[in-house]
Amino acid sequence: MDLSLSENELLLQSTARTFVESEAPPHDVAQWFKKGDTVQADLYRTMGASGWLGMLAPISSGGGGSTMLECALVYEQLGAAPIPGPLLSSGLIVPLILAEAGTAEQQARLMPGIRSGEELYALAVSDRYMGWGRSTIETVATEVAGGVQLTGRKSIVHDAGHVPWMLCAAQLGGDVVLAVVDLDAEGVNVREEKGLLVSAFEIELNSVYVPEQQVLGGLGTDQWDDVEMAIRKALPVAAAYYVGGGQRILDFTIDYTNERVVFGQYIGRFQRVQDHVVELANHVDGARWVTYEAIWKADSGHMDTAAVHESAAVAGRAYFEATNYSHMVFAGPGTNYDHPLMAHSVNARMHYQFLGGPEYHKRRMMDALYPRPGG
Repeated sequence: MDLSLSENELLLQSTARTFVESEAPPHDVAQWFKKGDTVQADLYRTMGASGWLGMLAPISSGGGGSTMLECALVYEQLGAAPIPGPLLSSGLIVPLILAEAGTAEQQARLMPGIRSGEELYALAVSDRYMGWGRSTIETVATEVAGGVQLTGRKSIVHDAGHVPWMLCAAQLGGDVVLAVVDLDAEGVNVREEKGLLVSAFEIELNSVYVPEQQVLGGLGTDQWDDVEMAIRKALPVAAAYYVGGGQRILDFTIDYTNERVVFGQYIGRFQRVQDHVVELANHVDGARWVTYEAIWKADSGHMDTAAVHESAAVAGRAYFEATNYSHMVFAGPGTNYDHPLMAHSVNARMHYQFLGGPEYHKRRMMDALYPRPGG
């Protein structure tokens, strides 16, 4: 496995790091999460101008045609901020689904707005907060003249109250259809969920009409395999985003142990503090290696389903655990929403069940390694 970076890849990584330092400094990001102001329109337009939205989708579909490694290097830096809002949905997953499932006309019409950052999308595949797969899609699509009507309820759709569009999965006579829904359309009810999660919404669909040109691939086709293929490509990049968050947490936690003085000595000298930092480092390092192994395999032309799900399981859990161990070191100060740790803590919890939680991906990894008879 060769993880050395070329000169162009190092430049891309450095450019993304500089962008985060200048456009998303820790204090600003903390305030975005504190206020629930997670969709920064100017930030997304700047990322669009940099070519970082839809960069993994193939050129033939209007995407950037980047390698998975190039995309991961950028998204690791964006995760270090962490950049909030629909970055993974609108910037990564929706373009991949559009490339897999959309017609040439739909790709030509929709991809430019996505790539520029002018049109942002929420992602609503599963109807449940926990779980993933065809069986979690319960919203019903009914074929009507010129399109479909959608009826159902999507729980915990991130950023849906702050973006104009939602890519929605529904069941139509046993087929999974993918509809581009105008969130201002008649029959769409958007309700914000209160609590720890920031910018999380429940979407109720009451006979919402969607014209056929907004149904990816048109009617009469099942699109679940296209969703699965897109997600398989997206998962290692999402994992790199989590690795970036975990690495940033590790860095500022170590800095704190070398600055904070208690009983006349730095807290980094205390064995229990050292234990927390070692656990944090183990999670982040483990996530980094399995993530970039999956990326190396994919870019080498050997997409490994087991490795993909392993990266999602390990990195998603690692980001969550990194925040926990860091909280043990910072204690009270780390629970203040003005502290940079809280942005990561909320972000890690928001994404823990995104695209299926770690337990789901462990099961998928084992299914790929050791297929069950009849399953």
